[in-house]
Amino acid sequence: NLKFPVLHDAQGKPFGAAQWQKKWSIVTVDAAGCTEACQAQVYVLKQVHTSLGKEAQRVQRVLLVPGETKNEALNALQKKYPDLVVLAGADAETVRFAGEFMPSGQSAGHVYLVDPLGNLMMTYSENMDPKGLRSDLTRLLKNSWAG
Repeated sequence: NLKFPVLHDAQGKPFGAAQWQKKWSIVTVDAAGCTEACQAQVYVLKQVHTSLGKEAQRVQRVLLVPGETKNEALNALQKKYPDLVVLAGADAETVRFAGEFMPSGQSAGHVYLVDPLGNLMMTYSENMDPKGLRSDLTRLLKNSWAG
């Protein structure tokens, strides 16, 4: 189980355990402040999220950036995708929490599926097939009472 600290979104608003426990979360971690590859990943995840139809309300997309947040790319992403949760910061809690997703040796860009109970359900590589993610997510949502 993941331990959810209180992190802060791009606007500085707190994002704690209660927000994680309401929905399924598609999480991507990028330590570089969201470069082109990260932005492409965010776009693909938006497409997957939209394709869920009425089930999309049970899912949230989270971009976790454990590093310096003075990045115009993050602000631009937040404007382009208002429903994307951007959790960024160089503070110890954000860095520690990102480390729970990226074990040593694993690169950024992977996608993680977290259930509302805090269980890390699935991990996808950075060049994953979005259809596979959608299929897995649809199956989990259909069979889950949580979220």
